Amino acid sequence: MAAKIKAVGFTAGVALIFGVGTLLENEKGINGLLNTVYPGSRRSTGEAQPFGFLFGAPALGELKDAVPLGSNQSEMSTAFTVTFVWAVVIWLGISAMGRWRDNVVALVLAFSGGLWLLWCSFNFGPMGAKIPLLNYVQPARAAQVCGILGALLVGVLLSRLPDNRRWRLSIASALATGLVTAYAGSELQLSYLPTMSRKEVLLAAAGVAVVVFIVTSFPKSAFSVGIAAALMAIPVFGSNPLIFGLGDLRASTTAKYFYSEGKVSRAAGSLWASDRPSVDTLLLANGVPSLTGVQRSGPDASKWTVLDPEQRFANDWNRGGGFIQFFWTPGAPPAFSNNGTDRTIVHIDPCDLKESFPSLTHITASQELSGSCLSLEKELTWSGQETLIYKVS
Repeated sequence: MAAKIKAVGFTAGVALIFGVGTLLENEKGINGLLNTVYPGSRRSTGEAQPFGFLFGAPALGELKDAVPLGSNQSEMSTAFTVTFVWAVVIWLGISAMGRWRDNVVALVLAFSGGLWLLWCSFNFGPMGAKIPLLNYVQPARAAQVCGILGALLVGVLLSRLPDNRRWRLSIASALATGLVTAYAGSELQLSYLPTMSRKEVLLAAAGVAVVVFIVTSFPKSAFSVGIAAALMAIPVFGSNPLIFGLGDLRASTTAKYFYSEGKVSRAAGSLWASDRPSVDTLLLANGVPSLTGVQRSGPDASKWTVLDPEQRFANDWNRGGGFIQFFWTPGAPPAFSNNGTDRTIVHIDPCDLKESFPSLTHITASQELSGSCLSLEKELTWSGQETLIYKVS
């Protein structure tokens, strides 16, 4: 008993050290993000998500070739939430769970997983926006990942099954998960993925039922786990190609030019700016210091107040987890806007930007510009579009 207490205490201590250390290391970034208009000030409430979105992960193989209606592949990707159904059937089928202290891990996983599942399957209304911590998480985001906790819970419960075969439990688990998957897949077909065939829905449901039956029947067999892993890989195999290196972001003629300019700019402390997100990605990949591009943790208020001294447009630029995009408008006064979420948009004359940031030496433009401070230095092609390089003086 003493040995167990020491082991648990040591593990808890290590987790505490790393947890607190991580928070302290990222304190500035976390505070910066929490103080933003988006997403820091955003508060969400629990809402019921579509059944197909919540439980349809096994039927998402269609996403390799189709764009979902009203969404995209990234937003539609979810964990195997159907594992919660499996976990419930197993838990009900175990005749003796033993003392509560022998089930702490299962209880913690069940509580935390059930809480997040409830957050994305029940309408909390205005009350939900007042629940601390939960109100920082959009229900759609919870729906995407809560299945991970369900999978962990299933693993713990399977380890508690007796060695003797319990075919009724295996059949019940397979039928329950297979039917849920079939219904969820049908919902996806009628909403997000109309190009998905009934055959694909049935194959996904059958695959889930087979995996659940085999693993529940032989939970300690490496063979059954291997079959499960192989079938679970089918929906995602080939969805993301393997990429070695940075490709055109480093190997193309345009990238090599920016790589060289990045070295010069870093040494001189000079800045660039762009009017196209794809070029911002190229600048970032080659280490070119830029006023445009990503703004992840939150804004540097001291820099933004150079453009907006009275902070009249703080609602537009005080955003994190997103991007800064410029549009060149020679002769016009600066204007700020946003896309409603994570993108700050600035319309500005390059010469005005130069006055505000004297270290700005170059800009890229997607069309010809005229201005007293601009001189065309080079013409390049990136992402199939002409990119003009202007020296700003």
